[in-house]
Formats: sequence, structure tokens, C-alpha cells
Amino acid sequence: MARVGIASGDDFDQRTNGIGGQHVAEWIRRNIKIYREVLARTDYAAGDRIVVFNSADHVAPMRQFFEPNLNFRVVAVRDYLVMPERNTRLPK
Repeated sequence: MARVGIASGDDFDQRTNGIGGQHVAEWIRRNIKIYREVLARTDYAAGDRIVVFNSADHVAPMRQFFEPNLNFRVVAVRDYLVMPERNTRLPK
């Protein structure tokens, strides 16, 4: 049976230099920065439509940020993309 232990406080940082935690924190900061940039560039009075292109690993955090914000409506891009050779929507 495997033994699993959880380090706490300074013990964790001394053994690993906090590299994993720093990487995750940087990834979270990146997601927050993306969200902040979209908010800053949106003209709410004009009723702007915005398309944000990101890699797949940013989709879940962006949904978490935007869905509670009543100024935005999150939609799947596949609802708007058409397969040109068939002139049909992408399958769900």
C-alpha cells in the first residue's frame, strides 16, 4: 500500500522549492490577466460582441470568470462555426 503524506508550511517549500505551486500560481495569474484584459477592452454601452481565442486549458477558468458576470453571455464557438465543405454546423 502506498503511503501518502501532506507537507505543510515551510517544510513543503524547503523540499521542493515551491516550483509546482509557483507554476500553478502563474497559470492562475495568467487566467486572471486574460479576464481583466477582456473587461478593460469591452464597451458595455455599445453592446460589443467579443471572441476570445485561447488554448483548451483556459476554457474552464474563463467560464468560471465570465458566467457569473451578468454583462457577458458565454457561448460555444461550435454554435457559430460552419464546415464549409458541407455548409453545416460542427457536430456537438
